[in-house]
Amino acid sequence: MTRINYEMVRLRLQKSVFLLNPNYQQPPQGEVIALGLNLRNKGEFFQNNSMANFIQCFQTRGGGAESPFSLEVETAALFSLSAPVPPGEHQAFIHQIFPQMVFPHTREYIAEITRRGGFPPLLLNLGLFQDQRKSDSGSATEFLGGSKWIH
Repeated sequence: MTRINYEMVRLRLQKSVFLLNPNYQQPPQGEVIALGLNLRNKGEFFQNNSMANFIQCFQTRGGGAESPFSLEVETAALFSLSAPVPPGEHQAFIHQIFPQMVFPHTREYIAEITRRGGFPPLLLNLGLFQDQRKSDSGSATEFLGGSKWIH
């Protein structure tokens, strides 16, 4: 097995949509606000498997009058690899290695955008996403979960 070093050569915010719910009724001070969350990781290799594009998509789910806002964020990263990744190891990079490098940036942005929207920062923890689903193609993984925080 060849050791493969990797470097994130570009990171950019690809999409950010924050919409306040005009029908939302602010709860009394100290009450819990709950949101459904969806985190999706997808990626593809190119240039003879020595480069990879990776996208981490986050969005709130559910909605209705009880949801204070909807949020959709996509963070894109380009990775350079020191050696071609064997096809059998692509999934480990897309589902484990790349998300570990990109998630802290996505997490920080989400906390800041919710704070700027007038809410307590939404602090994501990977432990929030309990249900994991892999796509049929194997190039994407979706995590579902929820978050609760006090207003």
